[in-house]
Amino acid sequence: MEILKSKTMLRSTLWFLLWLLSSQTMVSSRCFGLERMALLAFKASLNNTQIRLASWQGLDCCTWNGVGCDHAGHVVKLNLRNPYNSINQSQWALGGEINSSLLALSHLKHLDLSMNDFGGILIPEFIGSFKRLKYLNLSGADFSGLIPPHLGNLSSIRYLDLSAESTYKTSAYNLQWLTHLSSLKHLDLSFVNLSTAADWLQAVNMLPSLSVLRLESCGLSAIPTHLPVVNFTALTTLDLLDNNFNSTLPNWLWNLSSLTYLDLSNNGFHGPIPESLGTLTNLQVLELGYNNFEGTVPRSIKNLCSLNTLQLSRNGLHGEIAETVPRCMWSNLISLDLWGNKLRGNLTGWLENLTNLKFLDLSKNSFDGPIPSGIGKLSSLTYLDLSYNSFEGIVSEAHFANLTRLYLLIFSLNSLILEVDRSWVPPFQLQIIGFRSCRLGPKFPAWLRSQMSIMTLDLSNTSIADAVPDWFWNSSSLSVLDLSNNQITGNLPLTLEFMTDLYVLELSSNQLEGLVPSLPSGLQVLDLSNNSFSGPLPPTLAAIGGLKSVESLDLSMNEFSGTIPQSISTLTSLSHLNLSYNNLSGRIPTGYQLQTLLDPSIYVDNLDLCGPPISESCSSNETNHGNYEAYEDDGEMLWFYLSMVLGFVVGFWVVFGVLLLKSTWRIAYFRMTDNWFDRIYVRVALTMARLKKRNMEET
Repeated sequence: MEILKSKTMLRSTLWFLLWLLSSQTMVSSRCFGLERMALLAFKASLNNTQIRLASWQGLDCCTWNGVGCDHAGHVVKLNLRNPYNSINQSQWALGGEINSSLLALSHLKHLDLSMNDFGGILIPEFIGSFKRLKYLNLSGADFSGLIPPHLGNLSSIRYLDLSAESTYKTSAYNLQWLTHLSSLKHLDLSFVNLSTAADWLQAVNMLPSLSVLRLESCGLSAIPTHLPVVNFTALTTLDLLDNNFNSTLPNWLWNLSSLTYLDLSNNGFHGPIPESLGTLTNLQVLELGYNNFEGTVPRSIKNLCSLNTLQLSRNGLHGEIAETVPRCMWSNLISLDLWGNKLRGNLTGWLENLTNLKFLDLSKNSFDGPIPSGIGKLSSLTYLDLSYNSFEGIVSEAHFANLTRLYLLIFSLNSLILEVDRSWVPPFQLQIIGFRSCRLGPKFPAWLRSQMSIMTLDLSNTSIADAVPDWFWNSSSLSVLDLSNNQITGNLPLTLEFMTDLYVLELSSNQLEGLVPSLPSGLQVLDLSNNSFSGPLPPTLAAIGGLKSVESLDLSMNEFSGTIPQSISTLTSLSHLNLSYNNLSGRIPTGYQLQTLLDPSIYVDNLDLCGPPISESCSSNETNHGNYEAYEDDGEMLWFYLSMVLGFVVGFWVVFGVLLLKSTWRIAYFRMTDNWFDRIYVRVALTMARLKKRNMEET
């Protein structure tokens, strides 16, 4: 009996040891050798793998960075998305080729190669062979060419993101291949050229499980207004931003009752916004800006009580503001963007109730009355633009009492008076400030001293009759400064050249005097006109490489003297020049960019200037001295005008070609031309705000 008992215990012990040994072996090498070799072959075809794939060694591929396995040891997940932001993205991006050895990963369900840099290679056709794949993300990885229709074989796919970072590197003639993906829930083809894919809506209509559809900037132009049957009613997100539909809103849209996010901005939609909008009662984000809608905002908007983002900017809408923002939205609204319409009314009685508001742009409308001091209670507010309206009255410290998060404040072109104590320290740190044509003076605003991060400051025509204090010129973060049309006195400081981020400097129509010191070399716009500056032209103009980026230069109506330096002709970006009404002398420089600036009025009322393009000829004595070229015969004049034409053609196509090929720049350009200086920094901030908002929504 004892012997039998001992044998039983021995057998049990042996089985335990064998199990322990086998389990240890499985832990040390869980993944299958064939799949491990496939991953190593894939790694060998990539470049820039030293850091991100440093863990890809040893027997157990299931422990490698970015690799996930199931309980049996099969590789089911490969997540190699570049995790770094755009600043460091290229430094850490994987590139090279995508080896077909990946086909050995027959159990693969999740493949993410997004935000890498594959240098414009084609999307491999073999990716369509992963029958078990449920998640595929190739976004922002610099692929090009046609999207292979083989992706239509991914019968299990639920999430598909092929979006690009720039327009039209990838394309698809049609989307027929999509119709086989019956399980698809998320589809993003943003920035893919679909201009010939007239079947896009019919293909989408074959995807009954689809909940997210993003087709931003795809060159789409065809949008049927009717569908016999609407099958994709599970849709919660529809993003068609920046296409070319030029149509009325389609009727099938109102069948998508599950929508929570709808962006139809910048598409040329026209006509009234129909009352049917009110059927989309689940909407949280509604963006219809940059279209040609007209009429009033439909009364049915009162049904959209879940809205947290309402963006109707730059249309032709009119009516009362109170009807546009019904009471049931007040507690939910985070972003309200109505700029560029014909809306009217005042803000009293409702604005202070938008307690969760972060973004408010009511600029360029017909609002009037006072700005209620209750706006100072909106403690979440970060962006506030009420410019280009008819607001009036006093703005006091109470208006800003709790605005601790505010970074943009623009009240320009209203009849407002800012009255704050000289010792007032605001609760915010602003980056963008605009008070154009409001009354801030006569003293220079002392509260600006507390603002350490100002990037754009517009205090033009604000009744300031004072010298700019020395501390102000230490604002190293300033990029845009406009103090024009005031009565500012004094001299420009020698430290001005150290404001290295400054690219727009507008000081025209003041009472500034003295010599102009060296200027920041990155300036693109410089306007010192209608002051009392004297002495030679700014030394930065004559320096090699000085002001090499300047596009607009206006030094007119001063007391500058001396010659115009020949180096001004090397300013290859210069498109606007005005040196009139000074005391300049000598030959007008020629060559390069000056060949495109032939308006004689540029140099008018400088009695001692001579040479083309003005009629005053230079004497032979002047011809033989200095570094100026004379146009003494027809051949030289012919070259002069030929250079003018070439300069215009090159300059035109550099600008127009970019606008033609890159839609996002095109939009920015046409926005800029609409009251350029007042809008450009607002649009930049708006774009940043929208990107932040979209990132929050996607996370």
